[in-house]
Amino acid sequence: MADRAEHTLQIKELLRKGRTVISDRYYHSTVAYQAANLKGVFDGDAFKWLLEANLRISIKPDLTVLLVIPPEVGLRRIRPRSSYSRFERLDFLTEVHRNYLKLARLDKSIVKVDATRPVEVVVERVLKLMEESNL
Repeated sequence: MADRAEHTLQIKELLRKGRTVISDRYYHSTVAYQAANLKGVFDGDAFKWLLEANLRISIKPDLTVLLVIPPEVGLRRIRPRSSYSRFERLDFLTEVHRNYLKLARLDKSIVKVDATRPVEVVVERVLKLMEESNL
């Protein structure tokens, strides 16, 4: 959370200077992954708590693109790697996937993009969304 707060200060400064900020992860990732990580450990609704805490210290993005891919497909794509992180397990990624979809239902500025499509199609869709958002 401290890192997120520091990151937010940097974003605010760039925006103040009129710059466009593109980030490959933001508070959505924290909520999706940490809520999955805390499932069964946290006494309460970890998703809700994490979301509320992150919204207090984050700037709401103009556009959030959620690249949606079934966890099984994602794991198949990384199979050639020589090593995996502790997060790259089907049960865990399935919960993360559910959390991302929940965020998208709660926040209409999150646009889902089918990431099972060819990379060129995905890139074209993301660029079109940015153009439509005047980014």
